[in-house]
Amino acid sequence: MKNLYLVFFLIFIGYSGYSQYQIDFDSFTTGDVSSQSTYLELWPDPTASPTDPQVTTAYSFSTPHSMNVRELSGGIEDDILFNLGNKDSGIWVVKWMMYVPTGKVGYWNIQENASINPIVQHNNEIFVGSTASGGTANVITYTESSTTSTYTVSYPSDSWFEVITTIDFSTTEISIEIDGNSLITNHTYPGLQLGAIDFYSVDLNTSFFIDDFKLYEGCYIPGNLTLDNTTDVSADFSWNVVSTETGGYNYLVMQPGDDPNMDTPIDSGTTLAGASTLQITGLSPLTSYDFYLQSNCDNAEISDWTNMINFTTSASCSTPTVTTYPYLENFENDSQSLGCWSQVNEIGSADWTYSEGSTSGSINSAVSGVQNIVFVSQSSVGDPITKYISPVFDLSSLTNPILKFYFAQEDYFGDYNTLKVYYRISDQDSWVELEHYDQSEDIWTQVELPLPNPTSTYQIAFEGINNFGRPNVIDDVEIDEKLSTYSSTIEGFSYYPNPTKNTVNFIANTNIQELKVFDVLGKEVYNVTPHQTDFEMNLSNLNSGVYFIKATINNQTKSFKIIKE
Repeated sequence: MKNLYLVFFLIFIGYSGYSQYQIDFDSFTTGDVSSQSTYLELWPDPTASPTDPQVTTAYSFSTPHSMNVRELSGGIEDDILFNLGNKDSGIWVVKWMMYVPTGKVGYWNIQENASINPIVQHNNEIFVGSTASGGTANVITYTESSTTSTYTVSYPSDSWFEVITTIDFSTTEISIEIDGNSLITNHTYPGLQLGAIDFYSVDLNTSFFIDDFKLYEGCYIPGNLTLDNTTDVSADFSWNVVSTETGGYNYLVMQPGDDPNMDTPIDSGTTLAGASTLQITGLSPLTSYDFYLQSNCDNAEISDWTNMINFTTSASCSTPTVTTYPYLENFENDSQSLGCWSQVNEIGSADWTYSEGSTSGSINSAVSGVQNIVFVSQSSVGDPITKYISPVFDLSSLTNPILKFYFAQEDYFGDYNTLKVYYRISDQDSWVELEHYDQSEDIWTQVELPLPNPTSTYQIAFEGINNFGRPNVIDDVEIDEKLSTYSSTIEGFSYYPNPTKNTVNFIANTNIQELKVFDVLGKEVYNVTPHQTDFEMNLSNLNSGVYFIKATINNQTKSFKIIKE
């Protein structure tokens, strides 16, 4: 078996060229260890008389050999440096297997400088058991040079256990793991370099064994993780490839707020090696998720998880072209056309979002249901500006189409946002302004606009313009035919209750000629001709939701919404 595995080796002055290596002692000969590897050196202090630890067959993790640091007696003072090349950037991992017989103790420290005089500084000391110089029985004790604080963790006697030290120079932090348990995690590293590991006979009771010593570059967290796109059922991510990644990248899709190290993910997997993009599929519309990524590297190393990216999928689009009327967009999650709306950022990058009422001010509820759209309130004027664009309307069946909607834009100490309404006859044509609302509206206000030049490829757009005011809010967008007999009110006509669980009562001064009920897609779901002045309509067979009712009385037609609970 090879005693030295060198992944990369470059010759520089001193030890600065050390990259990654492994020593398992198996092809060494028994006896003094230091002369059998260029990475090993006896303690170089001229005032000391260090002796050489021994290559032995007494114990070994990978057979047949290990290194024994012996007890301090009879002229023996074992003191050996494993040179690490004065690392001062990146993430570096030092790992070895260790065996401590019952009743014996051990010691090592981390040297600042591997090249000339290591005695100048050691960065923290680690005692195994209770030694003459420090430590506590039956535990490994870490003594922090900068604060003199101590930390302990148990270890198994008469058994091999793993020691892993990780130093991240980007954060100047050190972590040490003993037998799978944390001794310290992300403590401040007091040095500027990683020079050497010094194994030393600390007292007369010293005896411990080292095997499978490794130095290698750590596993880096993927950089610049970015959410590139979302749909109703997918999300696309990209990141910078990590130089030490060899086994792809692990990913987790979590419920918002769940712990990636403890909780069960919704979805997980591993990309191909060298990947820099990933598409997550099979997601649910209008649902929030947390996403995490980590690198797989050599030596079975994995990086920490990236910072979480939270994202929400868009609504689904079941009706990309609307053909039946009346049409209602109430911006509720069950709307069949909610995902068919799109956005264009004219200035800035702010989007229209969903909310119940406004995000500030006195409007704290939607017109109907629990959701409407809302544009920003920011400390700027004329920036950002974003269009919220409808699905395509085939208006070829309508003679006099009308647009109705509710909006508000509360002032903020005299400043208020602006709303513009546009139409276009196709996506190849320019937008034409229909109306411009440049005043404060402190309550939900319904407006009605005729839609000129109807086509089969018609679209409308609401443009929010931030002007330091409170947010623009819009709800209950309706498109329908405007009948010549249409009246916003019919004298003596009323209906109740609304919302209703099952029935709606209608009362009029003259006979009610016809009642029609439409769902939000414009499909007629109920039609009756009462020919009486009061009538009770039973809607128990309809699903909960929003419906349109058209009532015709005395040759006049009134349209209104009801909510079936």
